[in-house]
Amino acid sequence: MTSIRPFAIACGIGFVSMLGAALAGNAIYRGETEVRWTPLRIGLALVLLLGFLLFVYMLVPLLLRVFLLAQLRTGNTGLPLIQWLLSHERTASLRGVGHLDSRAGHRTTVRVPRLAPELQPSHPRTGTMKSRILTLIVGGMMVIGSSEAQAQQTTNANTLRQLFASDWEFRHREHPETATWQGDHRYDQKLTDLSRAAIERRKAHDRDMLARLGGIPRAGLSKQDGLSYDLFKREKEIAVEGQQFPNELLALDQLDGPHLMMGQLVQVMPFTNKKEYDNYLARLAAYPTYMAQVMDLLRRGMAEGWTQPAVPLRGVAAQITGQIGDTVELSPYYTPFKTMPATIGSEEQASLRAAARAAILDGVQPVLARFREFVVDSYLPAGRSSPLSQRSPTVPTTTGLRSSERPPLTSPLSRSTRSG
Repeated sequence: MTSIRPFAIACGIGFVSMLGAALAGNAIYRGETEVRWTPLRIGLALVLLLGFLLFVYMLVPLLLRVFLLAQLRTGNTGLPLIQWLLSHERTASLRGVGHLDSRAGHRTTVRVPRLAPELQPSHPRTGTMKSRILTLIVGGMMVIGSSEAQAQQTTNANTLRQLFASDWEFRHREHPETATWQGDHRYDQKLTDLSRAAIERRKAHDRDMLARLGGIPRAGLSKQDGLSYDLFKREKEIAVEGQQFPNELLALDQLDGPHLMMGQLVQVMPFTNKKEYDNYLARLAAYPTYMAQVMDLLRRGMAEGWTQPAVPLRGVAAQITGQIGDTVELSPYYTPFKTMPATIGSEEQASLRAAARAAILDGVQPVLARFREFVVDSYLPAGRSSPLSQRSPTVPTTTGLRSSERPPLTSPLSRSTRSG
């Protein structure tokens, strides 16, 4: 009779495979109300099934051999089953096992190292075949486990990249000026919505991105994906942490502001066809609403004690005057219409220039004049005399704390340079 050790090991492997697959499935799919047969779930089911088959296949011969071994060691050789096995000399392979001496009539202990060739069982390759089967089963489970682990890592990487893409699209959609500066011209007809609801929506997005990122295991990601994971996490942590400060209320400083934004944005907008000019006209039409939202934010800052230092802002009024221009044609907002491409017909050019003059004369210049008056008469007198916030002496200035909710007033390059 062969040793019980291989059977015990095989049973153990089968049991551990079943238990591991069951625990892994419970941990991964806990709380799901609908069963979806993903590659990972199918792999776990296969491991569970193979482990069960291996366990059952090896448990029966294991128990039989344990029983026979116990009977032989206690000398119960009179059982018909034992006698049948003894008659075929299959128990001679057990070392140190009791064997019946028919001449002496009593049990003696014999040690037979191996069966003689002529007494070998009728199927000498049975043990070898079982070993091969066991090797194939265990190897198959290892391959399945390795494949599923690799598939899970690929899934995590794809989920991470989808998260990045989702955040990128959200940023461009919510901050059309930033999209324009980065070469995405799908939103060239829009300006950022600075209403309170829109600002809260963007803050909630940052919190959601950070929470979703926490659900993606970093372990197993490639070096590049791991670096991207860490940078994205740090960026969102800073944004979420900064939400305790109303940075959106500091929408003006001495280096940039809403009065400079459109003049700089013109430099990166394309003007090669009528559609692109129409996009710019749509932005000119939206500009008065945008400026009104900026002034609302600054008024809230004044009421809540969040204002910029007054001294650096003394030159802002002159900046606004330069943006207004003495005439429509001298306004920087009219620059794209001074020279227009030949691909646009003369009649359409005249129509576009007329629309631009009306938008600048009736909308842009009046709102800039109101903004200059607001800055000189209201905001500067309410400005801080110290670089520190009136609300908290420990709060850093905006150059040290840059929130994603600061209105995108000018180019991203100028803002990132000042934010460090």
